[in-house]
Amino acid sequence: MDPHYEPSPDGNVTSSYAIDPSLLLFSAPVVTHGLNKAVQAENVSNIVDKLHAMNQASYDARDRIQKCLLSDTTTQRQYQSYIRAYVDWWEHEQYEHVQAKRQTIPAFPIVPGKVALFLSIQFTALNMV
Repeated sequence: MDPHYEPSPDGNVTSSYAIDPSLLLFSAPVVTHGLNKAVQAENVSNIVDKLHAMNQASYDARDRIQKCLLSDTTTQRQYQSYIRAYVDWWEHEQYEHVQAKRQTIPAFPIVPGKVALFLSIQFTALNMV
């Protein structure tokens, strides 16, 4: 998984490319006309909390939109079907290696070379039908 993405508490993937709101706040000049230091610190803390809340709300909105866009697809079912077909095919291929007393390779992790072989077999099978 990309190190810049991390799962949120509800399991969705969230980007960690987000800007820390406290960095935004302190990089801009803060106007504190006549406020004592305790009030200034409280105001800064409130602003940082509000920026964090706004940032989290934007991720929550993105997650809701993504769920809505993906909720009406059959991607998950089709993906599982392809994975099953790949594993079945790979195990059959490796069984032939066992019979010939050659080194076998496990089905996982799925790497580009295995995908290319699997897809070439799939396309060949489709063209024969």
